[in-house]
Amino acid sequence: MIQSVWDKLMFILSVRANDKELILATCSLVQKSIGTLTKHMTSLEFFENLSSNLINCFKNNSGNMCCLQTFSHLCLKMGKSSDEMKQRAMMKFDVVCEMILQHVVQA
Repeated sequence: MIQSVWDKLMFILSVRANDKELILATCSLVQKSIGTLTKHMTSLEFFENLSSNLINCFKNNSGNMCCLQTFSHLCLKMGKSSDEMKQRAMMKFDVVCEMILQHVVQA
């Protein structure tokens, strides 16, 4: 059941970027869940899936700042689990920073 709900949340992040209120509620729920989930799910697959969905949601609608907040929270929590996760988090952070800089330059 938990996996089913999680899959639905990831689906929302991947296809509903223009529904700001739905994304805000989804990010809020995901952020509240990260602390518990990272205790049990410290896999690279979990991190890659969630971080990619959050980044893409922001990329598709730069008004979704809550996605970046949730992404930062995820990196903070997952980065504590191992050096490999910390490196992955830093690589994703670089991608996000580059994307934000490109957005600022275009504006």
